[in-house]
Amino acid sequence: MHRLFGPRHAAFKLGSLAGLAVLLFALFATGDFRISGDATLEGRVRRLIVAPFDGFVASAQARAGQVVKEGDTLATLDDRELQLEASRWSSQQNQYNQQANDAEAQRNLAQIQIARAQSQQAEAQRRLSESMMAKAQVRAPFAGLIVSGDLSQQLGGAVRKGQSLFEIAPLDAYRIVLQVAESDIAHLRLGQRGELVLTALPDQTIPFKVTLITAVAHAEGGRNLFRVEAAPEAEVPNLRPGMAGIGKVSVGEERLVWIWSRRFIEWSRLQLWSWLGV
Repeated sequence: MHRLFGPRHAAFKLGSLAGLAVLLFALFATGDFRISGDATLEGRVRRLIVAPFDGFVASAQARAGQVVKEGDTLATLDDRELQLEASRWSSQQNQYNQQANDAEAQRNLAQIQIARAQSQQAEAQRRLSESMMAKAQVRAPFAGLIVSGDLSQQLGGAVRKGQSLFEIAPLDAYRIVLQVAESDIAHLRLGQRGELVLTALPDQTIPFKVTLITAVAHAEGGRNLFRVEAAPEAEVPNLRPGMAGIGKVSVGEERLVWIWSRRFIEWSRLQLWSWLGV
């Protein structure tokens, strides 16, 4: 008290005033309360490309990590069996047509109808084989990045109908996935806005808007995390699915002292409740 209110000791007085100013600032000043979490960039649409029929891999022109255009050939399946099948059905169709012509010459109405029906059936089978042959070249449905799939090490290998060959994500439609701790999920609401900074692009800030908050948590690294999805609100070049960074969601204005001490206060309350049950 003597140093504070008595003569001399100017440094002590100035230090006390500065400490008091900081304390008052922390108690009454407000700031932007933001929830942060690890974030990953995903394609808004991820299209699976599956094998159209049972067959073997003849060639592979693309693999995961490559950017492709719409209609680019990703791989080619062996269609020799389909060619033989189409040729066989074409030959049978010609035979049935000849039988129909012979029946017309003999004026055998029943045989004409049977031969024409068989010819139509053979033609349908031939068209089916030809349509399957057209699918032997696996093509990209749209321009994008191949997220998964590599048949270059499986040349000659067998594939089953419906088997996943590639997965493609577009390069112009993304969503941001944040992993938010369970202690922070209660503060988030749909429509809140935030910012994302990617590790690969630390000098660029991507604004976003929260679009989905899942109600199911998953354990990761000893913590329970909730998946929160957001939509970017700005176009940034050189983005790629799988990029990671840190996202922060603006919740609102709160006192700085609460923002800085809230985790300790919440931890203390939980520990007191577990120890004392009150």
